[in-house]
Amino acid sequence: MTNDAIESAFRVPATLRSLTFIRCALALVLDREPWAPEDSGRLLLAASEAVSNAIEHGSPPHDGYVEISLVMRRDGATLIVTDEGTGDAEPEVDPESAPTSPESLRGRGFPIMRTLADEVTVARVGDGTQVTMEFAMRLDDHQAVSAA
Repeated sequence: MTNDAIESAFRVPATLRSLTFIRCALALVLDREPWAPEDSGRLLLAASEAVSNAIEHGSPPHDGYVEISLVMRRDGATLIVTDEGTGDAEPEVDPESAPTSPESLRGRGFPIMRTLADEVTVARVGDGTQVTMEFAMRLDDHQAVSAA
């Protein structure tokens, strides 16, 4: 981490109730930074998708945890979501998969994350899965004038 970076980290129970807390906590962190609302919105939506997937697909049925780390820099942010795994065989995660059929209510998480983030990587960490997303900050008109 460089001197101009701010890191926030959370470890929450792997329940859907935790999703509201994470959204609010990340929104507060983003509000402290000079990000355009569109950038904050895409990071929050991508975080919601990643945390929802970690809770639903990557955590033990009871007593599991999800870790979320957000590193804010002047030029962007890195969001990392890590689950503990379910104890099953290696998870089948394909971040390049296409969305499922329009009738299906499932299978849209990674396509949404890929659309919102500038880069998405998935790695195995212990028994769990770690999703890392990179976001470049796009200066809005006010920031561009101020920086000049």
